[in-house]
Amino acid sequence: MKGNIRLDYLDNLKVLLTILVIVHHIAIAFGGEGAFVIASQTQGSGLFNLGMTGFLAINQSYFMGLFFAISSFFSYKSLKKKGRQGFIHAKFKRLFIPALIYYIGLSPLNNIIVQVFQKGMDDGLSLSFSIGALWFVLALFLFDCVYAFTNQLLEKIKIKHMIYLLPLTVILTWLVRMITPVGVFLPVVAFQPAHFIQYIYAYALGVIVSRDNILDEIMSIKYYKVLILLIPILGLLGLVIYGLITSVGDITYAFGGGNIYSLLYSLFDMLMFCTMSLGLTSVFQHFFNREYTIVKWMSKYAFGAYVMHYMGVTITILFLNQLAIGHGLTFVLTVIIGIPLSFILGKVFKPIFG
Repeated sequence: MKGNIRLDYLDNLKVLLTILVIVHHIAIAFGGEGAFVIASQTQGSGLFNLGMTGFLAINQSYFMGLFFAISSFFSYKSLKKKGRQGFIHAKFKRLFIPALIYYIGLSPLNNIIVQVFQKGMDDGLSLSFSIGALWFVLALFLFDCVYAFTNQLLEKIKIKHMIYLLPLTVILTWLVRMITPVGVFLPVVAFQPAHFIQYIYAYALGVIVSRDNILDEIMSIKYYKVLILLIPILGLLGLVIYGLITSVGDITYAFGGGNIYSLLYSLFDMLMFCTMSLGLTSVFQHFFNREYTIVKWMSKYAFGAYVMHYMGVTITILFLNQLAIGHGLTFVLTVIIGIPLSFILGKVFKPIFG
């Protein structure tokens, strides 16, 4: 495939995933299950919050895994071109340095903004550090380093082997969640072990797809039809949520432990990852495989938007908190304003992150 053809649809898909990350964290700020640097001061109904949590569960099931797969797709080509030393050096500059800058510079600045404009300064300012969404950048750097030294191990693994391994990933995810449920983060790096079996699988999958030129096959077949599987898969999620509400009364019961709901949730995650990864890639190849002026601009600053979206969303929520408007409308306005603001900040701070 020609380089420009390949990059067109992957760049467009990358922009969509970046937008989903931004909306994902906005949903947490507006009542979805999880933690974010700021929360809206408006209050939503229990049904609204449940809807936000369902949206988060759907996103989390596949979008970061797809990010890892796309990244490793290019990591394979980069390692082959630059060699181990050049590859690691480039990844250190591209990934580790931005994560470090965010941790020691931008994250405390963002927390100070929240303290000053939302919590007030009666108790003084406290300096706190967090990796935020840059956990992905740090994890990707670690994955790339491990791959640089173990790339020969993947040489004999074919795509059919990855298909055979799918049931094992579900079981391993379930077992990991017995120890560290969804929502449990490792200190400093903010990794969620509950999702890392999928991320490791996705990274290996991206390498194999790149090595064997499988995207050519996806291009030639209408694999986007697999998206019809979303109906029974989302139905599975609905049954899990319904069962939790009626029998347990707490949806977080499925986040970990040896119960059947945790196993079904682990299965849901992998089914969603496989379906959405194949389906979205095929959709973008067949229908969005060209340049769009605004999307091309957004693609150029997508990495910066990912890095800066915590600040973009924080500023937007702080501004809208001053207005006497309802919870739902505030959410919609935060999405409308927060997304472009994040990309603008990504452009402004691009010289810092490279």
